[in-house]
Amino acid sequence: MALLSKQAWRIITDPHSQLARIYKAKYFLQGTFWNAHLGPKPSYTWKSLLQVRDIMTNTLDWDIGDGRSIHTWDHRWVPYTWSKKPYTTGPRTTTRHTLSDFIDLDIRTWDITALKAHCLPIDV
Repeated sequence: MALLSKQAWRIITDPHSQLARIYKAKYFLQGTFWNAHLGPKPSYTWKSLLQVRDIMTNTLDWDIGDGRSIHTWDHRWVPYTWSKKPYTTGPRTTTRHTLSDFIDLDIRTWDITALKAHCLPIDV
């Protein structure tokens, strides 16, 4: 398990490594390791890497930063809920919000007005 975790971490943190490029070409050409699917005829190693990824998803927390890479309703970023997702399921629009939509980047704090407009009170 530890060796698989190390390889998964290498794919995530060093996307230009030979290992990452091989897996990307075969299994997640259009996406990232985080949203990759099993695909047709997966190798045993790929199946195992996806199992490790699922464990990592449930145990790792996001570093919010500027919030541009975190999808508000899809990613598991809330540290104090059982699902790590906000209770609010998101607006019924095709707009895909990122956390940067709810952060005042000038003062690096949450934009409470935007949060209240889009989220349930329990999430604010």
